[in-house]
Amino acid sequence: MTDRRIGNKNDICREFGVAPTTVNYWLLHGLPYVTKGERGKAYEFDLDEVKGWIEERGEKTHATRSRSSESADHRARLLKHKADLAEMEVMERAGALVSAEDMEREIYHAAREVRLAMEQMADEVAAELAVMTDELEVRNKLAEEIGRAMQALVALHEEMLRQNEESREKLADGPDIGGNPSELEEAAPPA
Repeated sequence: MTDRRIGNKNDICREFGVAPTTVNYWLLHGLPYVTKGERGKAYEFDLDEVKGWIEERGEKTHATRSRSSESADHRARLLKHKADLAEMEVMERAGALVSAEDMEREIYHAAREVRLAMEQMADEVAAELAVMTDELEVRNKLAEEIGRAMQALVALHEEMLRQNEESREKLADGPDIGGNPSELEEAAPPA
């Protein structure tokens, strides 16, 4: 004979995460007990039998609600992750994603262009600035040269934007992504 786990109403409340009023409601609807509570004597329950009764009836307890909710949240996060991953794979195949290595190289290139433009500016205007005595004239010459350097940087930036837009258009035109379409359908969240 197996050992039975015997408990009272408080044990049920603790074990299944319900209020005492819920236990009373369950008792009215057939919750099995070992000993009926009467005048100063508490109900006694076989906790394994109570668990079976709850599961059989599909009663919601804090424990089952939490597990169900956590499971649904986990499934939702997993589906979102799969959808994000599938989207990134599509974008990568279309050439619309930039690797961190490529981005670092572009940032280095842009910073190098700024440095070269500034160095070139110093070389180009040093002689002119050396003979200027009017502060406003010096300021205007520097502003003109800085403006020229900035225009060169803007042109570089516009070229990068143009290349990015070409990649987006390529993606929007429905690139040949290969792979198995059912994999993408599995990864997509349900409608």
